[in-house]
Amino acid sequence: MKLEEIGSRIKYARELRGFTMAELADKVGVNKSTIKRYEDALIANPKLPALQSIALALGVSPAWLLCKSEDIYPVAETPALPLELHEIVAELNDNGVTELLDYGQYLYSKDEFRLAEGESRNFYPLPKSNAPKGEIRYIRHYLTPAAAGYASPIEGEDYELIAVTEDVPARADFCISISGDSMAPYIEDGSTVYVQRDASLEAFDVGVFFVDGDVLCKQYCTDSFGTLYLLSANPKREDANRIIPRGSDSTVVCFGKVLLKRKLPKPIY
Repeated sequence: MKLEEIGSRIKYARELRGFTMAELADKVGVNKSTIKRYEDALIANPKLPALQSIALALGVSPAWLLCKSEDIYPVAETPALPLELHEIVAELNDNGVTELLDYGQYLYSKDEFRLAEGESRNFYPLPKSNAPKGEIRYIRHYLTPAAAGYASPIEGEDYELIAVTEDVPARADFCISISGDSMAPYIEDGSTVYVQRDASLEAFDVGVFFVDGDVLCKQYCTDSFGTLYLLSANPKREDANRIIPRGSDSTVVCFGKVLLKRKLPKPIY
């Protein structure tokens, strides 16, 4: 994907429609800062369904937005979008969305589907979907990384909605990216972890914590004195441990338990 060009097209279409970033974010169901990240090409791997939702909200051709076509539907003639389009896109993976866009672009190139001057259309021609019907569940992907090594300040609820696929744990309530190497090799820098809210933590389970303004991914344990230990799984990163004595003035909140395929061992430094 040409991220810079996609970002420029989002901004162009948004301003053409007269939307602010906040208004577009509200229509798409994301945070305002997420739209800014798209426009500034700061989201490295944008999801096709998310870009499709932006195209629908702006009333432009998804193929144009994805730089697969130079034809943009005139804003003044933006057709009403049928509910079926949303349902079909929600049921497709990235390859399926690409095929749908290619099919739509093919149909748009056919003479019988072209708009005459001054003509408007109240539907998009759609291929029939044989995908099974079912409820699609979405979870939040928080874009402010959780530090696994160095503290990362919270910048507000900066997130995007992602569809739950087969590789997402069933109990996951949200996911978050990891920054740093203090949980390596079990959780690598730049990876994404899935988190279950309100799950009880046992000794050396991994959780996502808010500690005095920082978001941390750490192993958890306590001692008989009530001291809280947030520990690095990487034996070379003992320096990134957080120790909070009972009765301290620190603000500590557990956002949830990180869902891993197996329990991590007690770290040895």
